Amino acid sequence: MINKILAFLRGSVILEAEGDFLERFLNICSNRGIFLGDIERISGQKIKAEIGIKGFCEIRPIAKKTRTRVRIKKRSGLPFLLHRYRKRRFAIVGIAVFFVILGYLSTHIMGIDIIGNQRLDASQIESGLKEFGVYRGAALSSVDRKLVQNKMMTKFDDIAWIGINIKGSRVYIEVKERLDTKRTVDKDIPCNLVASRDGQIMGLEVVSGQTMVKMNDMVEKGDLLVSGAMDSGVVGIRYAHADGAVFARTIYKKSKKYPLEFVEKNYTGNAKKRYSITLFGKEIRLFLNNKLPFEYSDQKEEKKNYYIISDKFFTIGTSKTLYSEYVPQKKRRTETEAASLGKTELAHELENEIGNKAKVESRNFSYKVIDKNTVEVTAEFVCTEDISQKSVIDKTENMDYN
Repeated sequence: MINKILAFLRGSVILEAEGDFLERFLNICSNRGIFLGDIERISGQKIKAEIGIKGFCEIRPIAKKTRTRVRIKKRSGLPFLLHRYRKRRFAIVGIAVFFVILGYLSTHIMGIDIIGNQRLDASQIESGLKEFGVYRGAALSSVDRKLVQNKMMTKFDDIAWIGINIKGSRVYIEVKERLDTKRTVDKDIPCNLVASRDGQIMGLEVVSGQTMVKMNDMVEKGDLLVSGAMDSGVVGIRYAHADGAVFARTIYKKSKKYPLEFVEKNYTGNAKKRYSITLFGKEIRLFLNNKLPFEYSDQKEEKKNYYIISDKFFTIGTSKTLYSEYVPQKKRRTETEAASLGKTELAHELENEIGNKAKVESRNFSYKVIDKNTVEVTAEFVCTEDISQKSVIDKTENMDYN
């Protein structure tokens, strides 16, 4: 079978040889390593045989020497087929490209479907999957499902379980998220109120349950604030749904080091753009020189996706990168300037972290000199917030509420 395939790819000729010295003709061909197969004697002075294209080109001087007349009866194989349809080469190329694309589409990931996610955004999950080798255009054979599952659950704390199923060239991701402790627990379910942060108790508004703390108590994250398990002394322990609010003074604190020496960017106004496209998850650069256009430059990338029929079928991505040249200039700031910069940055970060969940009562900033080139800035926000967090009671556990 393999020999027939090789013969087809190389091409062969069926010939008729006629003459008085056929035996000598065959002997010389054999001595020179020219193989003739399927030799058949038609008459005393005529034979039929099959020979490769290369061998046929080498027998002309042998035929002339032995006075043998050689005629081609049939041509077969890929070289003759291509020659016959040489005027239709574009159609042949198109067919070849079609089969190459078909083979690629059937062996690479062409789509990713994510279900079950509620708090986690699909783009976050796709970004994590791409980090571990699951993305559009990746080879299906390279996907280690168990490894990806373990790494995804390690990377995302909100994922309790993730399933990866491959059907055809599509990957189906099923996500099971961890129970959101901030989500409202059904009123029929017994639960406690526990502290979500460290703090000092400033107010209690208990609707139901047994209060376990009092004003000005210091509590740590996870401490029991209001118990849903109450011992009446008559009927034993009764489980209830603890509810209410526990307000505490909390502290948000951040520190960061700032160098006194820094580099300022002076932009020259020179800029260059480079483009690339993405097909089947592979980036194709539309520029020849891979070197950066400037010695010092900022890069700003803009990406767009274009969908053929839908985003689940076929996607073409385009990318434009803008390089803006600048000249670096070394400068030095004072300790006060570094402290002012740190105060602005840390205040912005803490405000974003706190958001609407707490009321800021005071803002305190300080700094200290680490060495002659570094200043450490510290921001401390004192807040008031409801630190109560519902925790479902496991009745099978032997819990001590005293």
